[in-house]
Amino acid sequence: MTQFKRQRLHADLRLHHDRAAGSLHQSVRRGGDVMNVTKDKHGRAFMIGDILKVFHFTGARKKQYFMYKQIVGFRKLGGSPKVDYFDVSHLDLSNSENYYIGKHEGILREYEIIQGLDDMEDRPKWVD
Repeated sequence: MTQFKRQRLHADLRLHHDRAAGSLHQSVRRGGDVMNVTKDKHGRAFMIGDILKVFHFTGARKKQYFMYKQIVGFRKLGGSPKVDYFDVSHLDLSNSENYYIGKHEGILREYEIIQGLDDMEDRPKWVD
């Protein structure tokens, strides 16, 4: 991948991330229901650009293995009405074989945000 494509991808992710952050914070300010927003095990809301650490399996001697994913966008799926989902990449920067996580799933205990485009310590936390 060329340097220009990397910069373009980063700029696109940043734009989507800023839009998502704005809508999430507006919902909180308006007193919206944010308890069902999809969050990691620490209560941080998922946003575009986040790198996720996902539990995969427990191996020999109780060693835990993890996979790493990145949220790359949004999709509307389903019939009528369409439902919002996060588009999750396997970190190979291609659109093939992505999978989806609902935007209103609550806390997902097997997921942890390990890196984001913004300072994660400033991101609001919600605990059930």
